[in-house]
Amino acid sequence: MSWPLRRALPGSLVLGLALLFAAATALAAPKDHLVRFSTTITPPAPASVDISWVENATGRYFLADRSNKAIDLFDARTDTFIGYIGKGTFSGNGACNGDPFAGAGPDGVVTDSSGLVWAGDGNSTIKVLNPTPGTTFLTSIDTGGHCRADELSYDPRDQLILIANDAEGFLTFINVTTRTVAGHFYYADNTLMQPASAAGHATAGGGLEQSVWDPQTGLFYQAVPAGGTTGFIDVFDPVSESLVASFPVPGCDAGPTGLALGHNERFLGACGNGAVAVELRTGRIHAFVAGVGGADEIWFNPGDDNFYLAIFRGPKLGVVNADNDHLVQILSGRGSHSVAAYAGNNHIFDPGAGTGIAVFVSGGR
Repeated sequence: MSWPLRRALPGSLVLGLALLFAAATALAAPKDHLVRFSTTITPPAPASVDISWVENATGRYFLADRSNKAIDLFDARTDTFIGYIGKGTFSGNGACNGDPFAGAGPDGVVTDSSGLVWAGDGNSTIKVLNPTPGTTFLTSIDTGGHCRADELSYDPRDQLILIANDAEGFLTFINVTTRTVAGHFYYADNTLMQPASAAGHATAGGGLEQSVWDPQTGLFYQAVPAGGTTGFIDVFDPVSESLVASFPVPGCDAGPTGLALGHNERFLGACGNGAVAVELRTGRIHAFVAGVGGADEIWFNPGDDNFYLAIFRGPKLGVVNADNDHLVQILSGRGSHSVAAYAGNNHIFDPGAGTGIAVFVSGGR
């Protein structure tokens, strides 16, 4: 499958759409599901964390904990800490190639269809672990770089994981069944001096962030945030490991970073100046959401049809209605850049820096 590259919208049109959208959605709509603070889980209270992941089928919440060099495991049904997975096997906080965070780990975390935990680490590896506290990793897969293997996504149909080596400008495809590297995609500005996988196709200068796999199209979507040029979302065929489309996201300052897919075939991407809703199949910008700028991770909760945005500055927790992509609430958050929600009880987990994990709850559907 191949789609043509799309041209950027004129800046005046982007701004006009943003203002119109903000004015039309300033008040909560009747179908909005409001959110309130519920409790705090502590211990643990790690000072440094990264990505959150909830496995909705089992009600387990996983948190990348750099302070303890572990994956923290919680029961999302009861808001309780169960224990550390693989404690001491990750890099913890660390620098790489002059970047103070590029050697840190664990980073991104997901679980596969067998329940195994996959987590990126600061030494360019991805580690596979049993979801049991106290266990060490089953295997460590070298992705071929020097710095961290960061955020990732999972394709259960083809049993592949796509992980971003963000500081070095390349992506790695992992075969989940064999636990081996299946291939790479090198951007033209990669620091390993590898030939570009698509001629002349470089990052936008802002690194590489979250990817998402979509069951409707069977494709991976990779957020490539703005730096020196406009950010975009790259689309990859997981089988051929080839780039099939690239969607520019004009007007999304320093983004998109976080990326999550709602129920209506629209992404919500995090920008420095808000959030942007992008149509999955065409890359058309559907709406801009003001007031939630500066988020890192975004999570879609099918239990209440809300997107949740972890906004570091403030700190704040943003709530956006996925039905028509409008702002519902902005709550006082815990200061992390990480968030996830369990659809079974609509509990939202917002880890702070040394303050435990704040649990919010929404009214559901």
